[in-house]
Amino acid sequence: MSACAEILSPGVVAASLLQSGSGIATERGPQNLIVRCPGTPKDRPDPATRKAADDALICKLCCCCLNTPDLGVTEQRLMQNCMDKVFKSADKLLGFNSRYKSEISYDMTSLPPSPPSPMMHRVEGEDTTEASHSWMGRAFREIEDYVRGKGMVRRPDLVIVDDPCVPSTQNNIERVVEIKFRNDNRRRDQDKAYKRISGDSEKYSIFRIGNSPNDDEQGCDCGRNPQQEPNPAVSPVPEQEKESTLGVLGNVMG
Repeated sequence: MSACAEILSPGVVAASLLQSGSGIATERGPQNLIVRCPGTPKDRPDPATRKAADDALICKLCCCCLNTPDLGVTEQRLMQNCMDKVFKSADKLLGFNSRYKSEISYDMTSLPPSPPSPMMHRVEGEDTTEASHSWMGRAFREIEDYVRGKGMVRRPDLVIVDDPCVPSTQNNIERVVEIKFRNDNRRRDQDKAYKRISGDSEKYSIFRIGNSPNDDEQGCDCGRNPQQEPNPAVSPVPEQEKESTLGVLGNVMG
């Protein structure tokens, strides 16, 4: 497990429970962690408050992975890999019932208005809330004339779901998030595809980490101060609400 995953995964678990209102489980695992969502979720924050808290959480994780990335065999800085490990570790701790889904693959070959389909792990033919164990194998088997690299399958960095107890289909997506570190390039076809997955351009966010964000991107202050917040110039939230939200998030993140 990466350093960021080890430190931050428990906080992502706590944030998911708070944000989704699924703090009461019908079953619990050996560490008293939720393994199945409750039938009746608890009250949860309103949409604006959830977004503010999610933005702060994303910034905290992104800044950790920017400053303490995973390292490849030739010492390359694997910042995206670090992010993926944090969210996947938290999802596994929650029995794959986390609000935050990293790198879910979507079949993009359906014709509009049909939305793209998430490729989820299947048990006895039924989709679960866990990402497919072999999305590429599924693509070759299930997508007619599948060709790699042609945009027939897309994998957003992060999908935030409304209900963590059901698959991440379009009607259950709260937001699709793309994370760009430093000078990572953006492509129009990728942005278009991710907006199509979300179903609404307002439900698609791009974070620029380590460089100044563009006009349509969000930024994070990744200085030495460990308390990171989103760039207030993007997607403003009332200060009183932000302070309350970030205070709660600070508690659940330890």
